Amino acid sequence: MWASRWRRALAERADAALADDSYDRPYRRARALFVAERYDEALAAFEARVRERPISYSARLGVALCLHELGRAQRARETFAELTLDAGARSLAFEHLGHDEVDLDDWVRELMKHGDTQRALALARLMPRRHSEYQAWCLLEMGRAAQALSLVRRGRVGGELAADVLMATGFTDEAAEIYEGLSRGPRTSWYHHAGDERKVTGIVGAARVALRRGDMTRAVRHARRALEIDKRSAPARLVEAAALARLGLADAARAVMKGLARAHPLEHVSVDDVTQSELEHELGLSSARRDALDAADASFAARRFVEAATSYRRALGTRGPKLAPRPLAARGRWAYALAMAGDVTGAAEVAGALAAVDADHLTAREIRCWALAQAGAAQPDLAHSRALFRACGLGVQLVSDSPHAADVSWRSFIALPPERALRHARSSLVARATDLAYYGHWREALEVFAACKLVRGEGARFIAAHAASQLARFDEVWRYLEPLLAARASVSYYAQPLDPWVLALEALVATAQPDKALEVHGTLRRIWGDREEGARGLLLSRADELAAQACEALRQGDRAAELRAAGQTLEAALPQMEGLTRARALHARAFELERAGRVDEALALYAESLAEDAAAADVAGNAANLLVHRGDLGRAYTFFAHGLLGVAELAPPLRRSWFYGKLAWCALQAGAYAAGAAIGRRAAQLSGSPGDWHTVARCELAAGAPERARAALGRGLQQDPRLPQLHALIDELGWPPSWSGLEPRR
Repeated sequence: MWASRWRRALAERADAALADDSYDRPYRRARALFVAERYDEALAAFEARVRERPISYSARLGVALCLHELGRAQRARETFAELTLDAGARSLAFEHLGHDEVDLDDWVRELMKHGDTQRALALARLMPRRHSEYQAWCLLEMGRAAQALSLVRRGRVGGELAADVLMATGFTDEAAEIYEGLSRGPRTSWYHHAGDERKVTGIVGAARVALRRGDMTRAVRHARRALEIDKRSAPARLVEAAALARLGLADAARAVMKGLARAHPLEHVSVDDVTQSELEHELGLSSARRDALDAADASFAARRFVEAATSYRRALGTRGPKLAPRPLAARGRWAYALAMAGDVTGAAEVAGALAAVDADHLTAREIRCWALAQAGAAQPDLAHSRALFRACGLGVQLVSDSPHAADVSWRSFIALPPERALRHARSSLVARATDLAYYGHWREALEVFAACKLVRGEGARFIAAHAASQLARFDEVWRYLEPLLAARASVSYYAQPLDPWVLALEALVATAQPDKALEVHGTLRRIWGDREEGARGLLLSRADELAAQACEALRQGDRAAELRAAGQTLEAALPQMEGLTRARALHARAFELERAGRVDEALALYAESLAEDAAAADVAGNAANLLVHRGDLGRAYTFFAHGLLGVAELAPPLRRSWFYGKLAWCALQAGAYAAGAAIGRRAAQLSGSPGDWHTVARCELAAGAPERARAALGRGLQQDPRLPQLHALIDELGWPPSWSGLEPRR
């Protein structure tokens, strides 16, 4: 629900930007359309920009991204390939693009300006050299300053961004040192250009530090010094106005605010209100530390602070566009100020009152939980309650945004009865641990699972076992999986049905329990039989290899009786297992030789691997591709046909269509036009790919059947009206674009 509201808010804000005069240029308008997820319009705008300026790398990158969002994967890959070739970069897959990082910089900033931190961070991952800085920036804007601080502590982020993170997490002295260095040393900035801007940033930072420490006179002095260098600096004016207001000079503060220039509507919220709300927050904290509780309360109830809710963008990034009610937001920050000032009892009282009105208020839940833990409040199993709190805190610190990010169950410390509290907390912790494992934090996920004491549910058990396997803690793997396998539970929502069985076999072999491993393998084979197609076949082969290792362990341990007890069927299957293992080893070695450029040796090993396992379709496909590159189309056709025979009819259609398409292309190149048309039509029926229809059309034309060629071209244009190969064939034949019933190209 919140995601749809969030997207509507993004669209509304992008519409406001598009109505602004500064967005009249084609490229800026196209970027705004992309942010608003109006991909068809954005694609048209980017293509217009490419026609206007063909060398525009950023516009062509926009075309590729729009095609990807519209699901036109083939054209997107082609466009990205052209970009990497034009840029002279290495050719990589779509997920690991090798383009210039400078071109994505504007995209990340545009998405951040619109509050779309998730997509901004996803694009930032394509820039390895600057990913840490962008990650810290996104985390800070999403309200997760603790995670950004960890990047600063590891030395991966520096400059004014590091100072901003330190300010947000309360390390004022360290931030002051960085700001002082920025105001006088060489440029270390990553998001300002050069010269005076860097100096202004350092001086304004020093003013913010003085404001937080309660030294209003020094804050005014620093702010005015910054304005002498840059009269349009909005942060400097806001700092000066806030300090003057605290000194009782309200008229002077209003005069300063009148000179605050506003930019386009998006920046009204994302710059000015955010900056002023942060200043109000700092003023409230400094007042609370000086026991000026009335002044602190006034700061946290300030109109502009409540409107911005600390940061409109952070609220969008974490909870969607629905912000907390204004008085509740002020009360939550007031409770936070009391907690920072060390008044644990007062913080618990204010947070409890807020939670009574709004039980879902995240700030209230966090503060009340923290205050109860600090005060040692009477709770059932207090030590375990603290362990749960620490685990929840760990999850909040490490997990990126997820479906569970706003559902950390602090209610167990607020409103639920004691007997339900721990149970409710455990269920939320399982969700938190699932997120940790999903994002690769295996060790932390296991810590949270351990805090739960009891993990129920098939998915949770499998995820815990997978995390333990990643850390090579195989005894824990079997502990989590044993009840799951005994119940024949399904984990199809999380993984392949055979994954838990293979994980269990790996754990049992690693922990020297071959007899139990053979028992599990026997059960597995009784359930799944010999169905060897697709991914399931690979997993069954892996299970057979592990069973063979268990048998070898029993032999070496002179435990022949136990081996016989495991069943003669497994003993009879050992030669076949050894053959499968040998075929896989030959395939791996051939692939290494192929990558090393030793093509003849690779082809010999591919043929030997096929002799061991005639149904290895992937081996045949690799060998056929090698032969295509060498121009040996006759042998390539044979290998593609061999691979198609190895693909079962129950395999996914795209898997079979790939072999059919390759066969059709080889037949076209070899002059077997009738066979190529028939095979290509089968490929197109399975995949719906316009590229396959293009192959069919060329085969039919070469075979002297122009009507069937026209029909094939029409089918291809229905799938993708803009595919260059189809239009190239139309132009080559001189046909008008109206013959297929489609609109003429523009």
